[in-house]
Amino acid sequence: MMLNDQLDRLRAVAAYLPFPVDDYEAANAAFCRWTASGTEADHKVIDIWLYCYVQRYVLLRLLRYQNLAAGEADRIIEYVFMRARDQLDRIDEPERFAQWVSVVCKNSFLNGLRRRFTRTTLDESALRVEDTESSASTIADLDRDLVRHTVAQAIGRLPDALQPIAKLRLLEGRSYKHIAAATEHPLPTVRTYMAKAVGRLRDDPAMRTLARSLDFLPEPASAASSA
Repeated sequence: MMLNDQLDRLRAVAAYLPFPVDDYEAANAAFCRWTASGTEADHKVIDIWLYCYVQRYVLLRLLRYQNLAAGEADRIIEYVFMRARDQLDRIDEPERFAQWVSVVCKNSFLNGLRRRFTRTTLDESALRVEDTESSASTIADLDRDLVRHTVAQAIGRLPDALQPIAKLRLLEGRSYKHIAAATEHPLPTVRTYMAKAVGRLRDDPAMRTLARSLDFLPEPASAASSA
């Protein structure tokens, strides 16, 4: 019931946006407009989108907790929202606003759990994932839709020869043997192209923004050893 109420609230607030919450390019463009204009109308759009994004982000990650205390979701949403809102003036790449917000949400959500969620009984796996420093090396608490969107956009900026292999490997999870058959390239060529693609993706500005404290792209060496 609590989740349904929260989702109804999210839909009601999102109705005031001129674009869907998951239209990340539109959110980036709106933030660029606000940084250029400074108008109250543009600031309102940013505020609404930020609140909706944070609320959706937190609610999806709280689904794993069965013993959620009353009001805890609201308190964590408020905490994450204020943390992100208070840091908007630190964004030095406005065109990557959504990716920046995703990273802030991940870090703030973990802190919010530590600060606000102490009364809730967590199982061992939740504690291991959410309450250890090692969790910073995974993408489990980033927005997977935004990660996929950002990776797809970055792949689109690769040289044409690298794009099909990168899409099949990173977006579809295909094996190197499958990719070799699909692209009619020798297996060593596929591995070489994938290593080149990963190297370029690591230097992509949007990927660096999203993964500033993470390491979710495979190293070329480990990729080459995978079937």
